[in-house]
Amino acid sequence: MLNWARALAPLVARILTLIALDLVMPGASSCQSADADEGLLQEALARRLGGKLRWGGDVEGGAPFQVRDPQDPRRVIGFEVELAALLAKSLSAQAGAAIEPEFVQYEWVSLPLGLEKKDFDCIVSGFEITPDRRRQFLFTRPYYQYALQLVVRQDERRIHQLKDCQSYAVGTLSGTAAERLLVSAGVRDIVGFDGQVEPYLDLELGRLDAVLLDLPIAIFYARDNPKLKFLDERLAPGYYGIALRHDDAVLHAALNRALGEIFASGEWARVLRRWQLFDPSQSALAAQPHRALELAGLGFDDAGNALPSTGEEQEPVEAVTVAGAGRKWTFSEYAPLLIAAAGMTLFLSTASMLLAVTL
Repeated sequence: MLNWARALAPLVARILTLIALDLVMPGASSCQSADADEGLLQEALARRLGGKLRWGGDVEGGAPFQVRDPQDPRRVIGFEVELAALLAKSLSAQAGAAIEPEFVQYEWVSLPLGLEKKDFDCIVSGFEITPDRRRQFLFTRPYYQYALQLVVRQDERRIHQLKDCQSYAVGTLSGTAAERLLVSAGVRDIVGFDGQVEPYLDLELGRLDAVLLDLPIAIFYARDNPKLKFLDERLAPGYYGIALRHDDAVLHAALNRALGEIFASGEWARVLRRWQLFDPSQSALAAQPHRALELAGLGFDDAGNALPSTGEEQEPVEAVTVAGAGRKWTFSEYAPLLIAAAGMTLFLSTASMLLAVTL
């Protein structure tokens, strides 16, 4: 009982102070309250993060989400990597302390488990907002509107749209909106994959008749392939959001505020254009109460029509080069890095043993 009294004492004192301020200076307490609440939120956010925004994703998933840099496999690049950096920048300002983004590698299908185990703070990995996932996790506002894209071989004449696929073998990623759409469409031969490179390779080789995946994936792995073609465009649009645990209200509010800021500032539009992901559907990201400001920052007028490019954008990433990063980094390329890592492990093990013996 004594502990409870001690815990409540500061709150009671604050309430009494606000009442006194209202008696002496009407309206002063509301200003004091706003400042105090902002300070409390700032303190809570800084304490919650401890200097790092740890976000979970799967680098093996590929472009444009997270992928190893074609020039340096130790570096991870992708439009969501840049999103995490922008979010950390905003969180730093909100917390009044430096917050650094930290990528945590996790197998895509195991990301929900990793979040529940608190191995990271949030999921940023093309994670679709669905009713089932909303019951399991707390989602931020969307940061990208996606659609599904059906891809076939260039010489395909039997398939013209999704409903034609019922008797054919269609590849997709396991546990995704694309897989659920194939099931609902009555496709009987659904081939699930863990990675997004393999379905298109099997399609080229004739092991599959079609592939259904998110449009961002198709842009990087199929659009520029002369052996493949797009059909039945923009199926079943949906949204990617950042998933958190339900009890993480402080970080949830801070991330929503950060998303609004990077939409309005134009930073997010520049990222999307650089990664060849900007399209008219992204106007749906803008929301009240700052919809007009966010629309302008995202590159649209008040009616949601895309504005002309300013020409100030950075050079777009080369889809073929980035998508081929996984193929480039073969064992012969990784071997020197593996040997160096093994040497460091041996050194640390020996040093630890000598220290233990000495002690």
